Amino acid sequence: MKRFAVLLSVALLAMMVVAPVSADLPPGGWWGGIQIANLGTSDASIALTVYTETDEYTDSATGVAPGASANFLSTAIGPDGSTWRGAGIASADQPIAAVASLTNKLLGTAGIAGGTARALYPGVNEPDMTVFFPLVKNEFPAGNAKTTSFFVQNAGSAAATFYAEFKIGATSYTHMYANIGPGQMTLIDPADAGLPTASVGSLVVTSTVPLAGIVNEYKIPAAGDPALDLMATRGFAPADAGDTLLFPIFKNNFASKHVGIQIQNTGSVATTAYMTATETFCFSGTPAVKYASLNIDPGASATFLGPDVIADGCLGSAIVTADQPIVGTASESRLFTSQFTVYFGFNAMAASDNVFAPLYKQVFVDNNTSGLQVQNTTGVDAACTLTWSTVGTTNSYVYNDTIPANGSKTYYRMDNATDYPDASWTGSTRVPDGTNNAVKVVCDQAVVGVVQEANANAAAQDAGNYEAFNQ
Repeated sequence: MKRFAVLLSVALLAMMVVAPVSADLPPGGWWGGIQIANLGTSDASIALTVYTETDEYTDSATGVAPGASANFLSTAIGPDGSTWRGAGIASADQPIAAVASLTNKLLGTAGIAGGTARALYPGVNEPDMTVFFPLVKNEFPAGNAKTTSFFVQNAGSAAATFYAEFKIGATSYTHMYANIGPGQMTLIDPADAGLPTASVGSLVVTSTVPLAGIVNEYKIPAAGDPALDLMATRGFAPADAGDTLLFPIFKNNFASKHVGIQIQNTGSVATTAYMTATETFCFSGTPAVKYASLNIDPGASATFLGPDVIADGCLGSAIVTADQPIVGTASESRLFTSQFTVYFGFNAMAASDNVFAPLYKQVFVDNNTSGLQVQNTTGVDAACTLTWSTVGTTNSYVYNDTIPANGSKTYYRMDNATDYPDASWTGSTRVPDGTNNAVKVVCDQAVVGVVQEANANAAAQDAGNYEAFNQ
């Protein structure tokens, strides 16, 4: 029987207390969970193994229906009262996809008082011996310092050495990490390679074994204070790179939110990246199509900033092309808050008529609420059916919609009868509050999707993005 696996680098941190080493996460109260969805056609048995620096812990779920998902919390894994940091490998007898969450918010005995940080990121289904990270920050920018930390997992069957090469402008900084055991992960710290402070650049990690990795970005808190913000996404394998990338969300001071798109050249020669940005809504003026370009050396990266491309107060989407393979991420921040998120650019070749989001919350615990943004990547209107399946139940809710050619739609607070009329629901039954769901989107055109989760209270700091899975 074929089994399917997904890698979750540093997916779980159970009530962790971290020593304050440079680019590690700020100390205090980190914990999280993994939501694993069954993408197959039969019930799934799912097994999860967590690898720490010294131990292995296991958990499992059986009878997970097609389209449904199982949730694993770090606080329920390992001995009672234990503190650990590790990486996970999930396997199943059906195809699976996973989303991991990481937070320091206080909930019961987990978390820390005053913590508001939270991030979401997808698991890795196809690890590779090279992982690309388009954005590195080492206490950048000066005066509003943010730092990135990288957790890279050994997805092979033997201990291995990892080689990290940071690029800051035309200068390379390298460091080696030896004897990383199978399933285990290690922290890759910009300070280990001697990066100067107030620097920004890119990272490539290589090894002789398959790798999976994530990047965390956070604002450095005052000494003794908990982290207030965190964003994360996974690293890129060479197969993720392409000559055309899709970014469903691009903003310039739209509701005080800004987006910057960081593009990394994964090819062997210099390239020029060309952006076509389509404004879809502007608070003033007429939406238009805008263009920009950047030159990027091999392995290096460059940034398209919203204010440099689209008009003030505008929301839109972007397409970036190049004659070398490229990868990219989009980072969103909100003025005057600690709220920021990130998602990766979609290789246009990966767009499909079937998209799956394993984690969608409808005013769930602590008012956490998800919004799903689906982009039609074609020049033809897309007829779509969206199905929400509630975790731990057989309940499902079906909504039918049309997404315009080259446009996108947002699915948020599905109990809103004005935005989502009864006539569009199969059986007129809408997603109820207090539910944790998985969402499947089936269209007659190629689409991609991004999920954003935030507290339903607009004043809350915490927010997180992850990328839906194309099938």
